[in-house]
Amino acid sequence: MLCLTTVLRSIAALVLALLPITSQASAQFSSTALADLILTDLTTTAADFAGVSISNDGDVFILEDSFGAVTSEPQGERNAFPDPLGLGVDLSVAAAASGRADDGSVIQDVFVTETVEILNGSGGTLGIEFVLEYLLSADVFGDGEALADATVAFTDFLAQDVFDLVSANLGSGPQTEAIDDTQVFSYTLAPGESLSLELSVNALGSASRVPVPAPWLLALSGLVWLRNRR
Repeated sequence: MLCLTTVLRSIAALVLALLPITSQASAQFSSTALADLILTDLTTTAADFAGVSISNDGDVFILEDSFGAVTSEPQGERNAFPDPLGLGVDLSVAAAASGRADDGSVIQDVFVTETVEILNGSGGTLGIEFVLEYLLSADVFGDGEALADATVAFTDFLAQDVFDLVSANLGSGPQTEAIDDTQVFSYTLAPGESLSLELSVNALGSASRVPVPAPWLLALSGLVWLRNRR
């Protein structure tokens, strides 16, 4: 007669050979930081804007590390467009981090920065107005460990600064609400004065997951072990 132990061992071996030994789940994150710096007004007491210069520069940094079965999609972008007045630039910066860990770990850090330099080389007083618009979001999903942050930072190196942050952590309950905001900045430059502005966005996230055997497989293997102990 075929003993119960032999039957159980046969069933366990067949299941292990034909079906995956891990439960199907993942840890995921998604963070986005978008910001636009728009020149909305430019005035001068001089006859024209001769001698006024506006320039910009920036960079995109993407750091990424991962191992195992993961999906990773970091993105960073900066754009400059001629402003409606034809004298400067409207700036747009974007950072996005998105990843998923099924069996392993992934981390991303996307940093995008843009600077604006304004020089009043004219003989009149220059009036300047910028509008800053930004959107921040951070989400995490699944099981395992995951976190996401999105930040925006703006400074004129004088007295006006902006720093905003949203974050989400899979292990700490409710997530931060997304932020959609607009702020206005005005400046006055005397002849020969200059103004420096810096805008940056940062999106980062990480996810880690080590799958565990599906519960019914653990139960089956335990049953075989108990039978063998008899």
